[in-house]
Amino acid sequence: MKKKRIIILLIIGIILVIAGILFWIFGGINVQLLGDNEVTTSYKEEYKDSGFIITKYDEEVNDSKYKYEVENNVDTNILGDYKYIYHIKYFIKNYDLERIVHVKDLDSPVIKTNIENIERDYCTKKILSKLEYSAEDNYDGEISDKIVKEESEDGIILKVTDSSGNESLKNILYKDTTKPKDVFSLVGNSTVYVSNGSKYNESGTAYKDGCGNKVDVKVTTIGSVNTSKNGEYTITYTANNISLTRKVIVYTPGTNNGGSSGGKVIYLTFDDGPGIYTEKVLNTLNKYNVKATFFVTHQFGKYVPLIKKEYNGGHAVGVHSYTHNWNIYKSVDAYVADFNNMNNDILKYTGSRSKIF
Repeated sequence: MKKKRIIILLIIGIILVIAGILFWIFGGINVQLLGDNEVTTSYKEEYKDSGFIITKYDEEVNDSKYKYEVENNVDTNILGDYKYIYHIKYFIKNYDLERIVHVKDLDSPVIKTNIENIERDYCTKKILSKLEYSAEDNYDGEISDKIVKEESEDGIILKVTDSSGNESLKNILYKDTTKPKDVFSLVGNSTVYVSNGSKYNESGTAYKDGCGNKVDVKVTTIGSVNTSKNGEYTITYTANNISLTRKVIVYTPGTNNGGSSGGKVIYLTFDDGPGIYTEKVLNTLNKYNVKATFFVTHQFGKYVPLIKKEYNGGHAVGVHSYTHNWNIYKSVDAYVADFNNMNNDILKYTGSRSKIF
């Protein structure tokens, strides 16, 4: 009986020892994945798993104490759901850890443009740049045809969405050209000829912004003209620190007016105007301060008002003919009628009829 009791106690002792050894080996063991049990990785991006960790009473177990194998079917070249499984053997115990890997297209398409800003004309807001664009997606490839173009006050917005719902947006802003400078100019000629005793009509000035819009500004005018005294007068106009001058010459018609110191005089005359070249001729004469006589006609109706510009420039105006047609010579009455018609035009634009023809 005593022997039997000893055997029982021995068996119990052995069991307790084995249990103690097992508890020492496996007690406090925790095997877990590092990171989430489900993760998402990008299409065509190499997948690197976060791994796992084994701890014993919160202390990491040396990797020499266990062995593991990986069961992995993750293919990032194909969208889908995959499993990444660790088969771990720690002493005599096996553990399986499974992670779900979702391969998705996470990258937005790339929109490319030939310019970063769209140039516009400052005044007209007319587009000066040609915008070209395209879109490329890492999964769908070329998707330029899916680009949606929207216009805003600030520019043009390009939007595109790939098959996975990833959206790209690019804003091409307007960039206006440099603001043109304001323009302050004389109305009429910079040099005006006024016959002695007549009235000087001030033409004034015009002030416009660089886009040609009239701007109301204060203009200071200095200078005056005495039309009863021959001579050269200067009128100065100032606005926004910009100054302009006009030269007014008072003269007596039919006199030399200082053009010659005596001796011979050349009389320069022009026939068959006003016409397409009249203004060019007047500008050249004005440049060199030369006076001429214009024998005028009415054959180019839209240029007839230039008679006034000829007269205001200090030039003499005479009759050539109204029609410039040989029929005026078929009778005295026909000639006189034609002559009077032209002289009436001269009266209209100069204030008096001409005495030369």
